Order: sequence, then structure tokens, then C-alpha cells
Amino acid sequence: MINAQGSIEVTAGQDIDNSSGQIIANKAVQLSSQGLTNNAGQIGSVEGTVNIDAGTGVLSNQQGKLQSSQDLTLKAQGIDNQSGLIATQAKLDMQQQWLNNSKGQILSGSALTFVGQDLINQGGLLQSGADLNFKLSGLFDNSQSGQLYSGGNTEIQAGSVKNSEQGKINAQSVLNIDAVQGINNSQGVMASTQQMSLKSQGLQNDGGQIGTEQGDVLIQTGGLSLNNGSGAIQSGKTLTLDVNGLNNSGVISALDRLTLNSQGDVTNDHGKLLSNKQLQVSSQNLSNQSGVIQTGEQADLNLAVRETLNNQSGQIYGGANVQINASSVNNSQQGQISAQDALNIISARPD
Repeated sequence: MINAQGSIEVTAGQDIDNSSGQIIANKAVQLSSQGLTNNAGQIGSVEGTVNIDAGTGVLSNQQGKLQSSQDLTLKAQGIDNQSGLIATQAKLDMQQQWLNNSKGQILSGSALTFVGQDLINQGGLLQSGADLNFKLSGLFDNSQSGQLYSGGNTEIQAGSVKNSEQGKINAQSVLNIDAVQGINNSQGVMASTQQMSLKSQGLQNDGGQIGTEQGDVLIQTGGLSLNNGSGAIQSGKTLTLDVNGLNNSGVISALDRLTLNSQGDVTNDHGKLLSNKQLQVSSQNLSNQSGVIQTGEQADLNLAVRETLNNQSGQIYGGANVQINASSVNNSQQGQISAQDALNIISARPD
């Protein structure tokens, strides 16, 4: 046990072991070593900053507590915070190759910054009172009921993002996620109050929820497809999807304009594409079997299909004008295509 009314500064050439121990100061705490073990221990400052530099070693805080009232800075080769607590009322800055926060809690009253390779937050909690910024070269795993809450803007750059199995990512302002590979949000939630941008090579949203309250939504999936089986993608303003194929048996909707640009096929069988204002779809083939494609009142609908539009048992409705361009149109089995105003279908082979 080390307690001080003032500051504490410890420099060690090897590991510092504070397992089940205490290092507490009223003022600043600064620890420098090659590795630090704080399993079931406590390290903190009542009124000052905490700065821990574990060098090329690992900072292990399993079931431990690292706390400060001012800025908290952690540097290490890796941080193991399984079932642990890392918390500050001010800014939290973490730099390491990997972080395991499974069933742990990392809390910042202000900004939260993480730079490294992999961040595992399965069943854990990541929370900031202000902006949150992650720059990862590897995996961000927020699955299995992982939770991320940001009080400001949220920027996540990663090799890949996994937010499946009841994972939740919530931003009070803007949410931007840029993944070099794929994003998996199956059975997960991604939500923001303001605009949202998701850029990746493919996006899985089977049974998931993606949406904003007031802002635009932009989704770009590169050379791969967007899968929205029984999922929901909703925008409080405009919704733009730039994809290489869409499989949708869920709901995709916008309170403002909805624009879907697909280099490949769009399958909306048993799904819904809904826009309160203009709706525009561009695709190779468009299948809307038992599906619904619809705009609100006084809103145009435009479908540009390079090959076949299959609307068997489907419903296509425009609250104003409807323009359909396709090589062939199949509207059999009680399919319905209707417009409140003008309906114009240009097809070489209408069925």
C-alpha cells in the first residue's frame, strides 16, 4: 500500500506488481516501468492526473481499478482490462497495440482516444462524455452485448468492425465508421442523433438496426454487398446507399430523400424501400417479389434497372410521378405499379 498527500512518482526497470494493492495520491500519479500488474488492485489520484507508461510490457488490470479526477494517460504494449475499471472525470488517452475490455468498463468524463491495433469489448462498456476517437489497424470487436456510448462526435477507423450479437454503438452527435474490410452489425445497433457515415467492404445488418434521429445517413460498401435480412436502416433526413448489391427483407426508410445506387442486383423480396420524399434506385436487376417500394405524398419515384425488374406480387407506388426504365418488366401475380400523377414505363420487353 502506497498513499501520499502529495504526488507519487515511481520508476522501475522491470514490472510493477500492485496486485490487490493500493497506490493512491491526492495529487498526480506517474508510474514508469516495463509492464504493470494491477489485478484486483487500485491505482488513482483524488485531485490530479494519472500517467502510466508500461513501456513494451503489458498493463494488466483484471478486476482492478485505475481512476483519476483529471486526465488519465495509459501507454503499454497491451492492456488487459477484463472485468476491470478504467475511469476519469476528464480526458482519457490510451496508446497500445491491443486492448481487451471484455466485461470491463472504460469511462471518460470528457474525450476518449484510443490508438492501437485491436480493441476487444465483448460485454464491456466504453463511454465518453465528449468526442470519441478510435484509430485501429485491426479489429474493433463490440459484440456479445458490448456497449459504446459517446457524448459527442464518434470517429472509428479500423481494419474491421464487429458489432453483432446485441452490440450497441450510440453517438449523441455524429457517427463515422470507416473499416478497411467489413462491418458486421447483425443483431446489433448503430445509432446517432446527427449524421452517420458507414464505409466498408461489405456490411451485414441481418436483424440489426442502423439509424439517425435527425441526420443524413451514408452507407458505402465498396466492391461488396449490403445484407439487411430482417434488419432496419432508417434516416431522419436523407439516406444514400452506394453498394455492389443489396439483399433486403427488412425495412430501409428515409424521412427525406432515399437514393440507392447499386453496381449489382437489388433484391427487395418481402422487404420495404420507403421514402417520405423522392426515391431513386439504380441497379443491374431489381427483384421486388412481395416487396414494397413507395414514396410519400407529392414525391417522385425513379427506378433505373439495367436488366430485369421483377415485381411479382410486389407493390410499387409513387406519391407523384413514377418513372421506370428497364430492359424487361415482370408485373405478374397481382403485382401493382401505380402513381398519383404520371406513370411512365420504358421497357423493351414488358410482361
